[in-house]
Amino acid sequence: MTNSLRFFKTYTLISSIMLIFLMFAAFTPSGNPKFKEIDVERINIVEKDGTMKLVLTNKERSPGAIVDGKYLYEGGGRTGMLFYNDEGDECGGLVYGNHKGSKSASSGLMFDQYKQDQVIAIQYGESTRRGKKSRMAGIQINERPDTHIADLAALVNKMNKAKDPKKKALIQKELQKAQKEGKFGAPRLYLGNVNKTAILQLKDHAGRTRFRVKVDSAGTAKLQFLDELGKVMYQLPSNK
Repeated sequence: MTNSLRFFKTYTLISSIMLIFLMFAAFTPSGNPKFKEIDVERINIVEKDGTMKLVLTNKERSPGAIVDGKYLYEGGGRTGMLFYNDEGDECGGLVYGNHKGSKSASSGLMFDQYKQDQVIAIQYGESTRRGKKSRMAGIQINERPDTHIADLAALVNKMNKAKDPKKKALIQKELQKAQKEGKFGAPRLYLGNVNKTAILQLKDHAGRTRFRVKVDSAGTAKLQFLDELGKVMYQLPSNK
């Protein structure tokens, strides 16, 4: 037996022993693997039957929103944690991100209505446009219809993929009609801080602000009642 062959056999034996040692070292007495640090692009938490329950993901590998086993739109673009109900439908999530070029950033914790879109959203966002910065942080409560979200999602996807300007315009009219008919739902309550003004807004079924309380950056407080066109009908303290 040559020296090189002996070395190869010895090396193989030592490598095998080290591999077995590392395999056992990675497990706790309960049999579960234990790691001090791990790098991963996406983690799926599933039930025994494979039903998705939770996803931890980076931006590139994030899945599209799924309802009834079908994707409402293509994946990608969301970093964070996505929630799924017992049917495997996406029902909310914690997402965040920023865009260095436009100096914008956002984050949010959202919860969705069954077979619909967000009904509770805790959000932060800021952006700079034409040298002017805008920033908000607050909680929004939305009202959603009882209809299934899939039909509207399909219409939105159809518009985004349309290349013919005339066809896109026709789909936009359909979406505008659906909006007027309340098929998208509407925001009903907002409480937060918008550009250094603390504000509470109560809205009607069309999403129009009808009652507003605010305290601006100078400490001036106002209570306002508004009509359907957004005109202040009554205010405290009064303008007079």
